[in-house]
Amino acid sequence: MIRILALLLLLLPAPALAELRPQGLMWNRSGLPATLPLQVRTDPGRDWYLTLVRPDTGQAVLAAYVRGGTVFRVLVPPGDYFVRFAYGNGWRGETALFGPGTGHLEIDGPLHFGVEGTSRRVGHLIDLRREAKTVQLFGLCRAQDTREAADLTSTRPRAGPGLTPQPLPKTDLPPTRRPAQVLPPPDQPPPTTPEGALPPFARPFTERPRLPAAAALPAGQGGGFTVPRPRASADARQRPRWKICD
Repeated sequence: MIRILALLLLLLPAPALAELRPQGLMWNRSGLPATLPLQVRTDPGRDWYLTLVRPDTGQAVLAAYVRGGTVFRVLVPPGDYFVRFAYGNGWRGETALFGPGTGHLEIDGPLHFGVEGTSRRVGHLIDLRREAKTVQLFGLCRAQDTREAADLTSTRPRAGPGLTPQPLPKTDLPPTRRPAQVLPPPDQPPPTTPEGALPPFARPFTERPRLPAAAALPAGQGGGFTVPRPRASADARQRPRWKICD
């Protein structure tokens, strides 16, 4: 009897098992670099599946998974897109989504993601934490470089609107002058240095030993050496920084 019951349980259809919850960007099929900001805020208790859809073709170009209760940030490609959400509990994959209890939400109108000028990347902030959903512009601006930061931290008074810059205070110290170089008259020969003596301001030094040629050293005794590569300058290593702006 027990064997028959076990066999019947095996023949019954098994319920769909929930998959592991993904997190963050799932795929980008737009063929464009993702450089523009999109931020989503949600309440805990359910997860959200986000897709960006082209208005002209209806094709989804990007998908991301937002875990409820977290501040989600992702970079998206430039263009105008419909932003659509599916929400629920128990993720079952991109086909079944959250099962029969899946809810759907679409933001009104296509949202524009682009660049203004040369230093502002325009995106959007979508707040789903309340019943009245809100969407507002969200941008990233290029941070000030080191020269501008040095100017801002300088102690020299800066001119405001309608004001003229004030000169730096003067001091009573006499100006520094270099001593004039005295040359002999043209009808006199230049001064000579006695043999074996050093000329003025000269300092004796020993010649640095030169490295022997690699071929002249026996094998296995340091015949080969590497020349260190020059390091990149600080300006070359510095990358542009971005900060949140209005």
